[in-house]
Amino acid sequence: MAEPSPGKRSPGFGRIPGGGSVMKIRSLVLPSSLLLAAAGLLACGEASADSDPGAGAGLVVGRGDLEQRVLLTGELVAEDSIGLITPNADVWPVQVRWLAEDGAEVAAGEVVVEFDNSQLAANLEELRAAVIQERNKLIGARAKVASEVAEASYAVEQARAAYQKAKLKADVPREILERIEYEQRQLEKARAEHELKNAELRLETRRRAGEAEIEIERIALDKARRALRRAEEGIELLSLRAPRDGILLRAQNPREGRPFQAGDTSYPGGVVARLPDLRSLIVQALLFDVDDGRVAPGQQARLTLDAYPQETFHGTVRSIEPMANAASRTSRRRGFRVVIVPETLDPARMRPGMSVKVEVAVPVAQDVLLVPRASIDWRARPPRVRLAGGGWATPELGACNATACAARGGLEAGTRLAPAAGGGR
Repeated sequence: MAEPSPGKRSPGFGRIPGGGSVMKIRSLVLPSSLLLAAAGLLACGEASADSDPGAGAGLVVGRGDLEQRVLLTGELVAEDSIGLITPNADVWPVQVRWLAEDGAEVAAGEVVVEFDNSQLAANLEELRAAVIQERNKLIGARAKVASEVAEASYAVEQARAAYQKAKLKADVPREILERIEYEQRQLEKARAEHELKNAELRLETRRRAGEAEIEIERIALDKARRALRRAEEGIELLSLRAPRDGILLRAQNPREGRPFQAGDTSYPGGVVARLPDLRSLIVQALLFDVDDGRVAPGQQARLTLDAYPQETFHGTVRSIEPMANAASRTSRRRGFRVVIVPETLDPARMRPGMSVKVEVAVPVAQDVLLVPRASIDWRARPPRVRLAGGGWATPELGACNATACAARGGLEAGTRLAPAAGGGR
């Protein structure tokens, strides 16, 4: 008989529960020696203490529920965070000159990121001089137009006076003037009237032309002012301030594959840092697509921060993505994104980006005899269990975890066992 492998259906046993209905994945059954050592360090077995046959000084057959643990790796992620975005300040490239340290505590209004503003600063004095120059041009244009309009107005008054004088002469009755003189006066009146109309036309034309000249200079001044204001605002935009109190985390530079640092370039709209809400921390882990059917929403998980391996937190699997994605941009391995919600949060220690070891408890069999692996002789065919009195028993072995195997027949709960050569493998 071949050695029973964990997670397989054993003859005479019911179908192992725990197959997920959300997706098809394989369980990750850890090497027995690794999980046995981990179980000893963490002082907890796969079953309860009173039913764990491997607990205590001796090896005893117990009864209880058999669980396997799927090991995932993940990290803490804040679901709610404010991104600090690279501004559009008419500068290219947008280079990071300075940014606060990763994980630094910042206050609202504090400058946390500064981009290189040398291009705008170098043009600032030129733009200010341009504004002054355009303002002087506008003042000069207004003075010039005012002078020319005044001259044209004076010419109109002179033409009007000449017309009035010619009109008076032309209004003398014809009977008292000689014919030639009368006609001469009528001609002078018509000529004066024509000159008056021309003078008024020139005045109107000069006024309209002057208004156009002034408008052109005003537009040029507004343009210079806008350029100066845009440069000043750009310099201000290139300094990002924290919108609230919190912890600053540098965003990943997609080109370099690492967090942003001084000297890196970004693009308008790109996120260079974040202010996460530590109350919204979750664990995002990756379940590789070669795994099958062991993890489902609602299952309990044990969480251990790599930075604090001595402390354990508990959480619940909230969701699993239905489609597998690449683990990273350079990896060929694909996996399903798993979200675990911690039951408790420790803002003093937990930070986004921290690595987390996730152990998901997967039920395999319920209310079964549990035989310590250390008492099983796997070299025998079929495998046998060594009794404390020196004899052997050959129960039907089913699924196993790191410390025990489910068994049927040939043993009873409470039977004392002894270590077997090659046991626990």
